[in-house]
Amino acid sequence: MSDNSSQVAQLPASLPQQPAKPLGLGTGVEVIRLERPGAHTDSPYRSPWAAKRANPRLAKAPSSDAALAHRLVFEADVLARLKHPGIIGYRGLLIDNSLGVATSLLMQFGGRSLMEAIEERQEEGRGFDQPPTQPFDSEFIVSMATQAAEALRYLHYEQKLMHGDLKSANLLLTDDGRLRMCDFGSALPLSGDALEAPPGAEFRGTELWAAPEALRADRFGHKADMWSLGMVLYELLTLDLPHGDLFLRRAEETACRLPVSCASDRLTDEERSIDESLDDLLSSRLGTRPPLPAWLLPSSGRCRGLTAFERLTEIDPAVRLSAMQLLQLLAGGSNGELD
Repeated sequence: MSDNSSQVAQLPASLPQQPAKPLGLGTGVEVIRLERPGAHTDSPYRSPWAAKRANPRLAKAPSSDAALAHRLVFEADVLARLKHPGIIGYRGLLIDNSLGVATSLLMQFGGRSLMEAIEERQEEGRGFDQPPTQPFDSEFIVSMATQAAEALRYLHYEQKLMHGDLKSANLLLTDDGRLRMCDFGSALPLSGDALEAPPGAEFRGTELWAAPEALRADRFGHKADMWSLGMVLYELLTLDLPHGDLFLRRAEETACRLPVSCASDRLTDEERSIDESLDDLLSSRLGTRPPLPAWLLPSSGRCRGLTAFERLTEIDPAVRLSAMQLLQLLAGGSNGELD
């Protein structure tokens, strides 16, 4: 991955003045939908774009503008070289010429996130062992897994690149069922026959979806993306976050004390002990295969989705499925040895 942005199209510095339609939030950034007026009088509208920019509702540290600009240029450099129907299209980078810094990354509009589609089917108060009333069917799950695997095959084998933060929030779904990968700010180059990240590379993905070798700061590579895809399959199969029971308990313990005890030095000994116990328990679960609910296990209708989940969440990356092996499996290949 080059450090220059020779492929990056630099556009005028400001977005059109219009009400922003938020699509998502990230670390210090927001993604908005950008409606575009037509180029000709007989075409009043063109397809919308998405724009990633600094979140105006967050207080800025003095160095945050420069850090954000660096992140936007990095992601633009990655996206500009990727051409695949399963990856969000690059449209341009807005540069403030007076400051010489990037202000917004422009991309193809890809629809809502897969996480939103999952959340729409979640039911308040449903227990882990209670089946949902609107689970995804097997055909949809296999389609999502296949489309994601096609994009990963292109990334890993043709572009020698790993996504680095694959999760349902970074997969976009159109109304007609097309899946596109987005958010390449944590991407890393891959090299060698093993398709590994450089020695000492920092994994910057999200813990709940992270592979065990990445969490241990061991050598990791393309198989870490495959583990993360396994966690996405878990979400589709169960309509829950991986290890979501512990994650939500931890979040609830924190939320119930805000804003009175938001500072750690104000916690009682009992509250601090609960926090530490939940932190330790969640940490011990990260990088492990999350348990499947009892209602799902006998379901032969999700056989390929379940098999793929199990093969993608092998602790040893050497026996974990690659993108090409996953495509074989999903196409109806053997559940045993794969090429």
